[in-house]
Amino acid sequence: MRALWLALVLLILSIPAVSAQITVTRDLPDSAKVGDEITVTLALTIGSEKPAGAIIEESIPDGASYISSSPEATVSEGKLKWAFYGEQLKDMTLQYTVKVEKAGKLEFSGTVKTLLGNENIGGDSELEVSEKSAEQPKGTPGFEAFVAVAVIGSIALLRRKH
Repeated sequence: MRALWLALVLLILSIPAVSAQITVTRDLPDSAKVGDEITVTLALTIGSEKPAGAIIEESIPDGASYISSSPEATVSEGKLKWAFYGEQLKDMTLQYTVKVEKAGKLEFSGTVKTLLGNENIGGDSELEVSEKSAEQPKGTPGFEAFVAVAVIGSIALLRRKH
């Protein structure tokens, strides 16, 4: 019984160490419309106990298609993966760009994995996408042609008077 109690205490004490190793926070744009290319930012912060390595995995939400990432991620089966170890693992920012393909709610999710366990990526997780608004016509149709004809006509009249 005493060994079980000791194991439970050690487990409870180790939980903060897992979450203190590395924190990843997602930042999404405030708004998006169908057809927009949006950039998602993942901020990595290393805690007081730096892990030997970490794998950051982010799912591309339904309704979006992958365009690019920086640094370059491995893309497979709708997921982006970055792996860092040793000196590569430091406070940094990862970014990826997706094209929004449909209106509605995009749901973002991901995890950070270390030898001590997995933790969900925090921060923004949802983005409401609106329909693309119809292109508004600029000015009055044919107005430029009217002005051009008026200017040419005025010049012709001025030349006749002289």
